Amino acid sequence: MKIVLFLVTIISLLLCSYLDAETLQLTNGDKIDVTVIEESDSEYIVEHQILGKLTISKLDVVDEKKQKKEEIIQEVEQANAVKYNYLFQSDPEFTWLENLTRKIHKTGWRMHLNLSLNSSSGNTNEQSWRVGYGANKKRGYNSFKFNSTYYRRENKNSLTDNKLMLQAHNEWLDPDSKWFCYVDARYDYDQFNSWDQRFAGEIGPGYHIIDTDLTELDMLVGFGPKKEWGSDQDKIETEFSSKLSLDWKISPRQKIMADTSYKFSKKGGSSYRVLNLLKWKYLLDRELNLSLNVGLEHEYQSVVDADRKHSDLRMYTGLQLNF
Repeated sequence: MKIVLFLVTIISLLLCSYLDAETLQLTNGDKIDVTVIEESDSEYIVEHQILGKLTISKLDVVDEKKQKKEEIIQEVEQANAVKYNYLFQSDPEFTWLENLTRKIHKTGWRMHLNLSLNSSSGNTNEQSWRVGYGANKKRGYNSFKFNSTYYRRENKNSLTDNKLMLQAHNEWLDPDSKWFCYVDARYDYDQFNSWDQRFAGEIGPGYHIIDTDLTELDMLVGFGPKKEWGSDQDKIETEFSSKLSLDWKISPRQKIMADTSYKFSKKGGSSYRVLNLLKWKYLLDRELNLSLNVGLEHEYQSVVDADRKHSDLRMYTGLQLNF
């Protein structure tokens, strides 16, 4: 009877060990067989037969569920491309672009270039165009974004719009918390605004209200200096800011991005700005990473020079190349 109990105990322990064992796929390609003792948002605490107790960061482990989801999405998109025969199809002459994209992605960077053109003639002779460039990189607990846009419009050979925007944004993330810190710097040049040039910088905390694979909703609160040139309001001011930012993947091909910001100076809040941004992107061709890009940009300023308008609205439709 004792021998039977001993054998049952040994078999039970072996079964428990087998059931708890797990193979982790590391990002460097290695696989390791371990028993997961404890798991947090940022790391695994495991037991290895030879190495003993180990702590492994989740950044070094392949997320198999996410990888499987991406593979399914890719299969669906490839099937849709064949089924609906999209306008832009892959061509051997674009192989150089695909190779360039792979090289850029290996460095961790993601970039995009977009272009919008409008022209009319007859009773109204007007030409306008918008070009934009952006880049972002996320490495570990650091996320960096850069965006730039340039608008130009001519009416009967007279320049009616000439605007440049440059913006850099960096976030320091905490994997164990929804809180993060950020710093933002933006430069604007506008020939037809109440000012010629403007710089605004801010720093502060942020909070991930929603943070899933499909939806990100962030709240940011900060403060920093603001300076205008070529304006009656040319002194350096401390500006306080609150912002909501949404990034929503509607489907494998559609994405919506929206921002709304309220900024005010320390002078009792009498001087304030409201900035709104809305973008819709639709992937036309996966091979070329070519998308239809539709957007709206709006800014309201409570204090402007006497001959200028408070509200400035721009809308555009164009193509965006992602690489």
